[in-house]
Amino acid sequence: MQQLRAALASAASAAVIAGSLIAGTAPASADAGPVFTVMNTSETLPDGVWFRNSPHTQDTDRITGLGVYRGEQVRAECYLMGDSVGPYGNRVWYYSDNISRPSAAGRANKGFLNTHYVNDGMTANHVAPGVPPCGGTPSPPAPAGQNVAYYSGKGNAGADLARSLHFGRVLTADGSYDGKWPGDGSCRPSANAVAFAGRNITRLAGWSLGRLGPIYALRYLKDHDPARARNIDYVVLYDPGTPQSDFGKCDEPGTRTVQADQTLAWWLQLSSDNRLIVMAGKLTATNHHQSIQQNYFPAVKRAGGAVRSRVLVCNYSLGHAEVWNTYAHVMSQDRLPTTQGLNSCPRQGASQVWGWNP
Repeated sequence: MQQLRAALASAASAAVIAGSLIAGTAPASADAGPVFTVMNTSETLPDGVWFRNSPHTQDTDRITGLGVYRGEQVRAECYLMGDSVGPYGNRVWYYSDNISRPSAAGRANKGFLNTHYVNDGMTANHVAPGVPPCGGTPSPPAPAGQNVAYYSGKGNAGADLARSLHFGRVLTADGSYDGKWPGDGSCRPSANAVAFAGRNITRLAGWSLGRLGPIYALRYLKDHDPARARNIDYVVLYDPGTPQSDFGKCDEPGTRTVQADQTLAWWLQLSSDNRLIVMAGKLTATNHHQSIQQNYFPAVKRAGGAVRSRVLVCNYSLGHAEVWNTYAHVMSQDRLPTTQGLNSCPRQGASQVWGWNP
């Protein structure tokens, strides 16, 4: 469609932006603001998206070349909220300079661009740090959850919920979100598990088979970058599974390339502030929690009481998916305490939930 081929902003348009259309606001200096790569411009062919004179979709001069094309870079000077764009209803618009093509059609190549078309690492309706409002006040902080990496079970199970909670990285078994966490061979952790894209990831969450994601990440760091493992201080495993059908050779303590129990014990001993939480549903509770008792806790128990006291298992009478769907949000909240009893685990409805140390 031709409306995806052009752009709009001109010097006259910029004057309007600073004046009557957006009274009392003005774009920042052209030298200020972070630089981002353009994306999603070829969703409807031909490739390209016009700049807008204001944060409204219809407010465009429709001049070919004044805007952005796939892979170009823009500098975000400031932002305003406006019309929603894209499947997630994104209402954030950056007033942007196209630094890949500073001019087009004899004009400065700048204007408003919805962040659906900007790879700023943020989820919908959240502004990247360092981009102020078009008016001069500081930008809001990054949304809660940006320091969390989520690992899915089979396929991309649970990934949509993780994304809606603004987790910093969503690593899936099929690679359909931010990357594919399984290693390059059977039970062989690789850099896939720590594909954090420069984010300040301090928390790891895994549901179902995704329980192995945080363990793979810690094992890879143990072998290749142990200092970086000190950035991680909180791991939550959601209903890992039953001993009969879900746990396999990659979980077993003797597995040479993973050594799950030794890996967890090693990480817990890196800092007295590190905490491991298991949100156990009906599957994990099978045979007195045999799956985690036999596969994840032997080395933890050998490490002594100080380490064991920083591991908490919460007992829920919930189905497999219910555990993740009900308690995924705890990753964005204050870390849970690990004191055994009825005061550490989130409630199940109105009922208190027993938590225990291995």
